[in-house]
Amino acid sequence: MKRQYPIKLLTGLMPLVLCACVGDRPPPKQAILPTQPSPSSSAKLRKTYAWPQSAQLKALPNYGTTIFIMGTVQNAEAAEQFFHDYQAHQTGQWVRQINSQEGDPTFYHFYYLGKGNAVYVEQDSRQDKWSVTDISQELCDRLIPDKAYPPLFRGDGCHPIKTVKKLGQ
Repeated sequence: MKRQYPIKLLTGLMPLVLCACVGDRPPPKQAILPTQPSPSSSAKLRKTYAWPQSAQLKALPNYGTTIFIMGTVQNAEAAEQFFHDYQAHQTGQWVRQINSQEGDPTFYHFYYLGKGNAVYVEQDSRQDKWSVTDISQELCDRLIPDKAYPPLFRGDGCHPIKTVKKLGQ
């Protein structure tokens, strides 16, 4: 008759098995089992974020598009103005377009609703034939200046909301 052991017991014994295989170290005196997360911390890990309604996003003032092509920046003023108004807690939307070496664009749509420092960011890479073609949405805790090019910025503390892949992937 086979004996069945609980998985906790088996994972707790794993260091003993590894030590026995190595042979040059004595086994530990007591195996320490990993602790289980509390229900409240598990709920924090599974926290979900909602994407705003499209009508709400369309109503935001539009700062335009800044385009990055092979190390050059076109319309950097749009990015600077959006970031300046973000710091002043004024609502708005702005698009960062980055073209690949092949010339395929990836779009990053930034939406600031004027509440706190959180910014919604949507990455649309459906037109880039050489990478994963999808749309991903995330909520970033804040925007911070980019050290490489101070007039620009990036999201910090971003949390994924949703990813939609192109059919066939």
